[in-house]
Amino acid sequence: MSALKRLPPRPADAHKGTMGRVLVIAGSRSYQGAGALCAAAALRGGAGLVHFAFPASLYDCYAARLWEAILHPMPETASGSLAREASAELMELAAGMDSAAVGPGFSLDPSTVELAAELYASLPLKAVFDADGLNALARLKVSLSEHAGPRVLTPHPGELRRLAGEGGEDEARELAASAGVIIVYKTHRPLVTDGGREVRVESGTPALATGGTGDVLTGLAAALLNRLPDPLDAAALAAHLHGRAGALAGEALTEECVTASDLLDYLPAAFMEMSDRER
Repeated sequence: MSALKRLPPRPADAHKGTMGRVLVIAGSRSYQGAGALCAAAALRGGAGLVHFAFPASLYDCYAARLWEAILHPMPETASGSLAREASAELMELAAGMDSAAVGPGFSLDPSTVELAAELYASLPLKAVFDADGLNALARLKVSLSEHAGPRVLTPHPGELRRLAGEGGEDEARELAASAGVIIVYKTHRPLVTDGGREVRVESGTPALATGGTGDVLTGLAAALLNRLPDPLDAAALAAHLHGRAGALAGEALTEECVTASDLLDYLPAAFMEMSDRER
């Protein structure tokens, strides 16, 4: 079992262009909040720049909330989700990015499902896939071993079952090994594995059992992929900080009252807590 790796201090000469450019591809008319939470988490996770690609009709919604993100309205389906026709523009945008978060709030419109599969295979970035991004891969029975860049998949048991046929830690390990990906298997004690190495995350809390918390994890992990050289270490650190933010929010607000947005407010305390422990 591997140990958590510490986050290196920011270089004295750091600037927004050196702290990671994250491309968030997320959101739909039915799940607007998922995209906002993911992009906000990437910002809170220390990304130098966050570019957010979303269905064009949601521009006013996101412009009012995400002041720090760079917004990219994209072609959409009649149901208000990202259309496959957005692929070329997204690939062009990706050329200037370092990592990506894909899938939160996507929906399963057939055009969006095709887009998710194309992005998984062709996006030339370190990328985190979650939520309907994973469900799309399962629906099309995509070969998970064929991908243009490092991949981190963050399934809960139901999503893993759709991808692997069964949901369990052994299946997570086997899928990670066979596909050459990192799996963050989301349970009350998350397992982060590449099929050989693994990290057990002990910071889980019942406070996270509410909609949208997975979207926060996805954005946070996408940001941290640019801070640690090993994607497994970055994913494990993201899962730990995500859990601690939930626990700290639960202590302050009660576990019953925590929402996904609250995690954004408690991530700084989780980062600070880890920094204090390492001194």
